[in-house]
Amino acid sequence: VILDLIDNKYGFPSKIEDQPVIKLIRAKLEEDIEYPEERRLFYVALTRTKNRVFMLVPKSRASSFAKEIKNYANVVTVEFNNSQKK
Repeated sequence: VILDLIDNKYGFPSKIEDQPVIKLIRAKLEEDIEYPEERRLFYVALTRTKNRVFMLVPKSRASSFAKEIKNYANVVTVEFNNSQKK
């Protein structure tokens, strides 16, 4: 089960800004990939499963990772509304 595939600061991938040192390292590596470390962790989570992976994704605020994976074969999505009563 992969939680928090939501587009916000504490979602997956996290929108928290990198520390200045990490920014320097990424600049030296010349990577043009967004969220490279979190993308690697997401890939590991998807590929290490024995049978199935369940991802919890709100319909209205899906993360970039959830949107990308939705287009692949063998991916079944069940969307839910994240509405809370006030």
